[in-house]
Amino acid sequence: MTHDELLLDVSEVLNWYENQERFAEVVPYLLALQKVVELHKPHEHIQEYGSGGLFCFACQLLYPCFTIQAIEKVLAHSTES
Repeated sequence: MTHDELLLDVSEVLNWYENQERFAEVVPYLLALQKVVELHKPHEHIQEYGSGGLFCFACQLLYPCFTIQAIEKVLAHSTES
């Protein structure tokens, strides 16, 4: 899943909950998740001695970082049912 696809999935769920009865209870969590995904976006990093690659903007690890991997893992398990 690309970063844009992940962000779109979170946004779609957030939009769906806007019309639901428990909106006020759920939306703060979804907004927090959306901000985390936005922060942990990929960016290209060119190293002086070696090849570049995609790195996480927030934690400077190879993208997808552990945060994005964890989010994707949970989302993948939730759609398997």
